[in-house]
Order: sequence, then structure tokens, then C-alpha cells
Amino acid sequence: MKSKKNKTNTVRFNLAKKKILLIILSSSIIVLLISFILYKAIRGNTSEKIIDFIENNFVTISTDTTPSSAKDIYETLIASNMNLIVKTYIFLAFAVTLILIYIRVSRYIATLLLEVDIGLEYLEDENDINIVLRPELASIEDNINKSRELINLREEQAKLAEERKNDLVIYLAHDLKTPLTYIIGYINLIQDNPDLPTEFKMKYLNITYEKAIRLEYLINDFFEITRYNLQKVELEYETIDLNFMMIQMVEEFYPITYAYDKQIEIISSKSIEILGDSDKLARVFSNLIKNAINYSEPSSIIKININENPLEAIIEFRNTGKTIPQYKLNSIFEKFYRLDESRSTTGGSGLGLSIAKEIIELHDGKITANSNDGITTFTVLLPKSRNIKKSS
Repeated sequence: MKSKKNKTNTVRFNLAKKKILLIILSSSIIVLLISFILYKAIRGNTSEKIIDFIENNFVTISTDTTPSSAKDIYETLIASNMNLIVKTYIFLAFAVTLILIYIRVSRYIATLLLEVDIGLEYLEDENDINIVLRPELASIEDNINKSRELINLREEQAKLAEERKNDLVIYLAHDLKTPLTYIIGYINLIQDNPDLPTEFKMKYLNITYEKAIRLEYLINDFFEITRYNLQKVELEYETIDLNFMMIQMVEEFYPITYAYDKQIEIISSKSIEILGDSDKLARVFSNLIKNAINYSEPSSIIKININENPLEAIIEFRNTGKTIPQYKLNSIFEKFYRLDESRSTTGGSGLGLSIAKEIIELHDGKITANSNDGITTFTVLLPKSRNIKKSS
């Protein structure tokens, strides 16, 4: 494909080069033809006409000290200096040729530059019509049209992301009130009724705890939105024991899984090490575990499989719950996209998976999602030994 494109560009370059050579050749032929006619006029039979012209217009008096005839004047002034005259004509012809070539080539190049300038201005237009330039500018035409399409696509994506972000800020501001109202209400209820049976107190405290966790999620999401941007991410990599890291993370989530009567099971046959940024990868795994907890069935088991092949570590996060439709899977890693459009208790900011994807790709890895028959699996592939890249 690349070879074919290079061949096409070579053909277009040769076309422009041929046009310039044609301008040079045509200008040279015209000037040389004029020079040849003048030369033949001076050296040929036309000399007699020149003598007659001199005789009729300039020779009127004949003396001993001046030429007595037009022929003498011709021989003295022209014939004897013929070599000088010819050289002068050749020089003038060459100079005129260069001037003509410069003028014509300049006009041709100016025309090309004008078209390119028009094409660049076209990038600012909002219509979707492709620009058409002359054949020798076809490669520039292609680049301008492709740049235009890319700019439009990025603007559309940025606009959509901005709309989602604005909606989520409004949703979060509204949703922050709900759990806070529950927390304040139940605490006041317990304080105002010190003689409440222990059973009711525990029930209200459990509800308060759940709402506090929900409030924590929402606050974290809000900070995630305000913090998320496209600035450079520096990765500091080190040797990471995936099994040990995952055990630590599962322990950190124990209060949440206990509150929701869920379990997390780590499946691994041996210790697996990789090179990576432990803090950034912990953020990825945390987001995936949260996602599995939020969308898994009550009293279910979330399974984390850690495996490897000769080049990569393979980490799978699997939970049982509702099957995610394919059209949602296609957008699941987009910024501010949320599976839970109704903003129920599982609703997040829609940044967790997007950030996870960015961090995994910075490690030269890959993350995918699959959902069939009520089982949803997020698979992370990470190189076991590789140079870590920086985001641009």
C-alpha cells in the first residue's frame, strides 16, 4: 500500500516537473527562433536592404574623410563587427530566455501556491465537500481532505465528550444530595430516638453505611472529572508481582464486598511478574474491580484469573450479571460513557474504563471487554518485559 502511494506521488512530481521543463523549452525555442531570424537578416541577403535603407535615409553628403556610400558604412560599422554583434545577440537571447522562463515559472508556481493557500483556508469551512486541486497537487489535495476529516471527527468527539461531561456534572451535583439526605435523616432518627431497638438501629446504620459508600463513590467521580485531562502521563516502571498486588487490592475491597454480600476469588497457578507503573496499574485494577462489584449479581463471586504466555501477562476480571449489548461494548471505553444511563447506584462518571484503557496502552498493552450469557469479562494483556512509553 505504501509502495503504491509512493509510486503515485512520484508520478505527480514528474507531471509537475514536465510542465516546468515544457515552459523552459517553449520559452527557449521562441527566443532562439527570434535570434536566428535576426542573425540571418544581418548575414544574409537582407544586408542589401540595410544598405539601401542607410543610403536613402542617412547618406546625403560625400566627402574625402567620410564613407562615400551606404555600402562603405555597412562594411565599416556592421560587417567588420559581425562577431561582436552575433555575440551580443546570443547574450541578449540568453538573457531574454532566462527572464521569460523566470516569469512563466513564477506564474506557474504562484498559481500552485494560490491553490494550496485556498485549500488550507478551506480547512476552516464547516461544509463536508472535499476540495479539488489540479492533478499535480493531488497529494496535497488528499492530505488537506484527510486533515479536514480528522479535524471534524475530533471536534465532534470533543463536543460529544463535553456534552457528556456537562450532563454528568449536573447529574452528580443532583445525586450528591440523595445519599447525603439519607445519611443525615437516619443519623437524626437514631439521635432523636435513643430507645430504638437494636435491630432497627443496626438496620438504619447499615443503610447509612451504604449511602456513605455511595457518597464516597460520587465524590471520587466528581474529582475524577475535574482532574481528568490530556496532560502528559509519566510512567515510573518497576518489577511488579501481579499476584501479590491483586491480593492486596482484594483485601482493600473487603469492606465493600462484605457490605454487598459478594466475594472476590483470585485464580492463579504461579507468581507472575511484569514491568510497569505500580500506582497507575493499581488504579486500573481498582476501576475494574469496582466495575465488577457494581454490575455483578447479589451474593455472587467475582473471579480474577491471572495467567501468562511467553510474552504477556493475562488478567481477566469476570462477573455474573446482565449481558452488556454489543453496541454498548463498542463504546464502553469512551470518555464519560456510562452503562447505567438511568444514574442508579451503579452509575459512575464514565471515566474509569477510559482511563484504564489509556494507562494500559501506555504500557503497550491491550484491554478488551466481552459479555455473553450473563457473564462479563474484562481482559488485560500486559507485556512482561518491555520499554514503557510516555503519553503524547
